[in-house]
Amino acid sequence: MKNTITSIQSFCKEKGFVFPNSLIYGGLSGVWDFGPLGIELKNNIKSSWWNFFVNSSENIIGMESSILSKKQIWDASGHTQNFVDAIIKCKKCKSNYRADHLINDILKIPTDNLDLNELNELIKKQNIKCQKCKGDLDKAKPFNLLFQTKIGPEQSKESIAIMRPETAQLIFTNFKLIQNTTRKKLPFGIAQIGSAYRNEISPRNFLFRCREFEQMEIEFFIDKNDEKCRLEYTKDKKEITQMLNQKILVYTADMQEKNKKEQELDFNYLIKNKIIKQEYIAYWIWQYYVWLNKIGIDLKKLRIREHTKQELSHYSVQTFDIEYNFPFGFKEIIGVADRGNYDLSQHQKFSGQKQEILNNNEKKIIPYCIEPSCGIGRIILTLLFDNLETFKDKQGQDYTIFHLKPFIAPVKIAVLPLIKKLSTKAREVYKKLLNQNICIQYDEAGSIGRRYARQDEIGTPYCRYFFNYIAGIVVYYACLFCKQQCSVF
Repeated sequence: MKNTITSIQSFCKEKGFVFPNSLIYGGLSGVWDFGPLGIELKNNIKSSWWNFFVNSSENIIGMESSILSKKQIWDASGHTQNFVDAIIKCKKCKSNYRADHLINDILKIPTDNLDLNELNELIKKQNIKCQKCKGDLDKAKPFNLLFQTKIGPEQSKESIAIMRPETAQLIFTNFKLIQNTTRKKLPFGIAQIGSAYRNEISPRNFLFRCREFEQMEIEFFIDKNDEKCRLEYTKDKKEITQMLNQKILVYTADMQEKNKKEQELDFNYLIKNKIIKQEYIAYWIWQYYVWLNKIGIDLKKLRIREHTKQELSHYSVQTFDIEYNFPFGFKEIIGVADRGNYDLSQHQKFSGQKQEILNNNEKKIIPYCIEPSCGIGRIILTLLFDNLETFKDKQGQDYTIFHLKPFIAPVKIAVLPLIKKLSTKAREVYKKLLNQNICIQYDEAGSIGRRYARQDEIGTPYCRYFFNYIAGIVVYYACLFCKQQCSVF
């Protein structure tokens, strides 16, 4: 049985993974709350990411910034001018649409490269109407996605604060402080996990496009003119060889412009032929492929897609997205961008504070930055589509298994007494397991088969169940995925 956004969303609500925000008041579009199982899964993913990218690296360090920040930061970064989408309104019922999404939904054509004038021309030419009342649409206009608030009792321009639309800028504004206190030499990276807020015109596809979401980002700083910052000097040769030989499905800007299909190419070809212009973009894409495989995502359903010139962000030299093949098409789950030295240069210009550091040759430079970034919600959604399986059992009933890797499964062990008179012994074991600092469930309600099914649904890797054997009690340990059982004592 194929998963859909509707079936995934229903499953998450029923099992306690994700709930609609403010549901008793009708819900709040684009905002979601994580339930008991959802927060465990989310925290396990964050922990896996942090351990893989930060704790296992000698040149990546972490930080955590505030959600609120001064408007000047976003003036300098270009977000107040450029962080916009095209909004279009129905003249009759006043419904709002994101123009490119509306066109894509109706005409089923790519719209990422279209500017405002092209969007308006296409809507007029194809006579696209409001999807709710079939009324005429107004012209598309730019709409800024920043959330603003006011700080303190005084309402003035100086009191305006921004709820960050990305975690990256607060890394840039703290860059000199972090480098000074850690004494890191180039190349090095700064990682952060935290919430971001974007006033999306039309949030959609459950956790894929939200108004509030959590990011996992690294800003990796290099001196592009220093040989000591090259991959061959900073990474193990065996690791580099593995990367260069890795084949991936690639959709370049040139392929898109010429309406060609994706090709399977290795990183060695991509770097040598300057398709990927900066070798650290290749490295971080490869590192994400390794991590995604580690947490249980099928790499055969991925591709990397280069941003065309028309869709490049204002700060980007070159950007590649790692995309997953959802039922609604290939969509971005991770972005890797060459931001150049745009951000630090802008903050130096607007703040008047020098953002230069000494390179390995004792020369003052503003480093260049490569940014791998992803949203946790999209990773969870990918895991759901990739690992949630529903099929008919022998009785013809729907049976669901969430095939999660044990280290990211929300519940690690379930304790299940076969009959009620064994509950006391089972609870003793359950309480001892609680001291192991892992999430455990105790379940004695219903048949043992139904209890197993409940654990299959939420991805629990191991169960312990109890039954009488002659004079004593035998404890069996069962792995739900391989269906093997063994006696513990």
